[in-house]
Amino acid sequence: MAGEGLSLVSRYRLALVREAAEPHPAPPCSPLPDEAAAFFHSVTSDLPFECTGALLLDTHGRPIGHVLPYTGTLEHVTVEPRAFLTAALLGNAASLTLFHLHPSGDPTPSPADLDFTRRMVWAGELVGVRVLDHLVLGEPPSYVSIRRLARGKWPPPKRLAPWGRRPSQARRREAGGP
Repeated sequence: MAGEGLSLVSRYRLALVREAAEPHPAPPCSPLPDEAAAFFHSVTSDLPFECTGALLLDTHGRPIGHVLPYTGTLEHVTVEPRAFLTAALLGNAASLTLFHLHPSGDPTPSPADLDFTRRMVWAGELVGVRVLDHLVLGEPPSYVSIRRLARGKWPPPKRLAPWGRRPSQARRREAGGP
């Protein structure tokens, strides 16, 4: 029983659970978008709704596994970096490749897809997990690589204001002002 001035604090243990090993074409052993897209198409071939997932990779770029943390409706899925990064950290992944299924068949990324990619790259950098690419899947075999779309501007997150400065001061300094 807790004494005066003390309270009970719970202790938790996190565990990674292997849910299943399903037959799919071998995941790519390199970050090549064509190979990753073919694998992701095989994983999502029977899904009629939007979903987002990731291929988890070790320090040598070899696949550890994949996760499908978010599923949505026919035209929308709400996602947060937390589930991807939790899986990556628990699986001891050094990097990951994101994917997002558009069941309409059109792989054109939406502004929300691009914003999420920027958030994931930024969040991944904070915890030491590199986001290699984000592939938007359409009707097989079509896909769009957001990394290719960025044309050398990867990672695409917006620049953060330096510590201790207000954002307006940082913008003035970048523009050459005082």
